[in-house]
Amino acid sequence: MGAEPFGRVLRVYPGQPTFWLKMTKVDLRQVTLVMVETQRHLLARLAVEDCLQHAEFGDVVICTDQFSELKTAGATYQHVPDFPTKREYCEYIWYGVPSLVQTPYALLIQWDSWILDPVAWRSDFLAFDYIGAPWWFKDGLNVGNSGFNIRSKRLMDFLVQRREYFPMRHPEDEVLCRRYRRAIEEEGSFSWAPEPVALDFAFEYGHYPPTTPFGFHGIFNWPRVLEYARLMERVRIAERSDYIRDVGLLEKITQCAPWMTEHLLYSSKSQSDKMLTPIFGTAYRGVLQTFLLEHKLLAHGARDDKSQVKIAVLIDRKGDLRDCKVVSSSGIPKLDCAALLMAQRASPFPKPPNGEPLKFTTEVAPELGNRCSTLTQGNRL
Repeated sequence: MGAEPFGRVLRVYPGQPTFWLKMTKVDLRQVTLVMVETQRHLLARLAVEDCLQHAEFGDVVICTDQFSELKTAGATYQHVPDFPTKREYCEYIWYGVPSLVQTPYALLIQWDSWILDPVAWRSDFLAFDYIGAPWWFKDGLNVGNSGFNIRSKRLMDFLVQRREYFPMRHPEDEVLCRRYRRAIEEEGSFSWAPEPVALDFAFEYGHYPPTTPFGFHGIFNWPRVLEYARLMERVRIAERSDYIRDVGLLEKITQCAPWMTEHLLYSSKSQSDKMLTPIFGTAYRGVLQTFLLEHKLLAHGARDDKSQVKIAVLIDRKGDLRDCKVVSSSGIPKLDCAALLMAQRASPFPKPPNGEPLKFTTEVAPELGNRCSTLTQGNRL
């Protein structure tokens, strides 16, 4: 078993939840990291870099049509055509990738999946031939999604050798893990990870674990796993992809981050339209609320109190805290102090969107969380 998940709490707050991350590298020299991508090259490179930051792999295999867009030190490259459909991509995963893997296992990732927390690694993830994020089915065939999954080299070779009996069908993960699974288990003595183990490995739809898993899949989960600056970086890259825009993947981000709606509308406009957009909208206000809420520290004994405290906050153009004060006391000194400390802990804030100093007020209450109200430019409170 891996290390105990001390301190790995999945923080689910309105707007912009993030994960506690450990800067530890896990030894995965039995595993080959595999990325196959021919359209979303830059996002794929970022996903690979995130994985390499947290793990040491036996090999890194990148299959792409544009090597220059996916430069990764030490990686093995395989040229592939720009797959016209998802089906051709899946066929390559089944019949092209196995010959490139020389380690006992392969971790297959996509442009919207990567390792979150190496401390979450468990050695028994490699006790099975297949492990991926659980689905929502209740029939015992719930593992799992292939957007971020480990499969054994033995299983991969088996699918190549038995392609006449187990032909690739799309979607490949559902076909492999639900339609073919029982027959493959019986014929080849293969095993799938139990759902509780798979939940520690990764998440996608529906199942959100109480602690940070090893990895995840899905652009719709980006607000859950990325802090604001990195989220905006990836979203801006994603907006340039015709495929991501056309199939509505950007809009799925708003499912877990409604405050992103205004940003997506804003960023889809022309440059001239952007100049006419108000600099302080609900999107940035939602970001400030989230930052404050993530750093909330209530005074002991005030958790069940109905009192509220309003504080004024001044941040500079870089987002650093310059001043904060109580403008409306709760009548409870400890709660007032906790509200000020909350602002101090939250600094630095996201940079103001217009690059100028910003002052705002926010109300803090034990039960209601916090609510940002007025946002104005200024150098003094």
